[in-house]
Amino acid sequence: MVSLMQPSKSSLSTQLGAVLVFGLLLAWFGWVSLERLASGDEGFYLYAASLLTRGKLLYTDFFYPQAPLLPYLYTLPFLVGGESWQSARLFSAIFPAISGGILYLLLVPSIGRFGSFVGVLFFATSVFVFPWFPTAQTYGPSIAFLLASYFYISRERLTPRTLFLSGLFLGLTVGVRIFFVGLLPLFLCYLWVRRQDFYGTVRTVFVFFFCGFVLSLLPHIYFFLLDPEAYWFNNLGYHLGRSGRSFSESLEHKLKVLQVLSGLRESQKFEGYQFALFLWGFVGVGLFSLLQRKSPIFSFYVACGLCVLHFLPEPTYVQYFSTIFPFLILAVFQSCHGISRAAPLVFVPAILLVFVFSLNHFQDNLVRYTETGQGVLGIPSEKLAEERTLAFLENVSRDLNSLVAAGTPVATLWPGYLIGTHLEATPGFENHFTFRAGNQLGEEARRKYHVLRLDEVLSMVSKKQVSSVLGWKRDFRGPLVRELNKNGYEVRHAWGTVQLREQSKQPPNEQ
Repeated sequence: MVSLMQPSKSSLSTQLGAVLVFGLLLAWFGWVSLERLASGDEGFYLYAASLLTRGKLLYTDFFYPQAPLLPYLYTLPFLVGGESWQSARLFSAIFPAISGGILYLLLVPSIGRFGSFVGVLFFATSVFVFPWFPTAQTYGPSIAFLLASYFYISRERLTPRTLFLSGLFLGLTVGVRIFFVGLLPLFLCYLWVRRQDFYGTVRTVFVFFFCGFVLSLLPHIYFFLLDPEAYWFNNLGYHLGRSGRSFSESLEHKLKVLQVLSGLRESQKFEGYQFALFLWGFVGVGLFSLLQRKSPIFSFYVACGLCVLHFLPEPTYVQYFSTIFPFLILAVFQSCHGISRAAPLVFVPAILLVFVFSLNHFQDNLVRYTETGQGVLGIPSEKLAEERTLAFLENVSRDLNSLVAAGTPVATLWPGYLIGTHLEATPGFENHFTFRAGNQLGEEARRKYHVLRLDEVLSMVSKKQVSSVLGWKRDFRGPLVRELNKNGYEVRHAWGTVQLREQSKQPPNEQ
């Protein structure tokens, strides 16, 4: 297991290049962050951050099925710039800009500054990056932290500082999403291979690395000690039981995902050639290394590890693999360092030509994720795309503040509507996966983990324990809408197909 070493100190021109890349990407991802249609999961991530600013605790006070760090990160823009979708999204844009800057620094020693800039262009324009990394989800922060860890561990000279920082950033990656802990053995193996590059004992190498790693895991340790059962259910237990597929069905679905990633199966959600090009290039790197009987570079192993980790969850979603793309770029381009040095006048124009070719679907993807919503996950139809724009969501929040008294609990079917309001979700409605989680549990466990079953909600409606219900019109269907109508919950206000239903002052007609 080898890697191209990063110089202990980059040249001034390389550092200035990285700063320029960061600035350009910050402008690009900042614009995308404000235009990108809201993703469903962003609602519960940001509402969790909102609850933290009000003194609530993850897991023990509300259901939050992820690692603990992300909502604490998003308390920063809420406290500094005010609680809003815009402040959260602009904060999100920082992470892919950082990732692009680090990617540039990592590529310069192998393919030079201009080639590295082209590599960053691949990163910034990929449908696996620009629609996902500048959103308030785990993708952007986790990869910024992971690339930082990789950067420090691949320095030409390992020092106590670089070892500590590598461990710290790897731990922060795990703090955002727990399954990244599966990369720890790879990093430890790499440290063992490079142990002679540290001027000290082997034991010292691992001590400094683990000091950083454990320090960044303190939030995990705190919440585990606070309530081990709640920590287990929110981070692992819920995810282990959320799929109803059989083994053969799961295997079939994962095969379809692999076909989409490799370009062998069309997908409206992920049109384009960039990921498939680098994935097949990555396979070529592995085969070439095998024929040469040489170990691939370390970025190759990181990409392999991420690929395995992303195929483990059930269900597996294509967008999970967006976190692999920066390491596919690294593995392919770092493996081309011999070609780039021997024939730079051929290599650079060639990759630039490939980049231009890869932009074939870029405009269509940009329009879909910022305007039409066609095929975008979480947007059921193009007609509803407008209702996932940040301007629309801010308008809903503003009206809710004037329509509903401060502190009033609202049974919201998607917590994203409450961002920037003085309202609180009815207990159990802090997360739109509450019904999926509640169906796994008995009554006592549901109370402990703050989740609900549909029959409990119907009972709350019939007993008038819910004052307001908020959600898309399409969510008011089946038993829920019948129970609401039966008990006199009428539409008080509507924003397009988003409805706020409240108890009517008039008794409902008997039917």
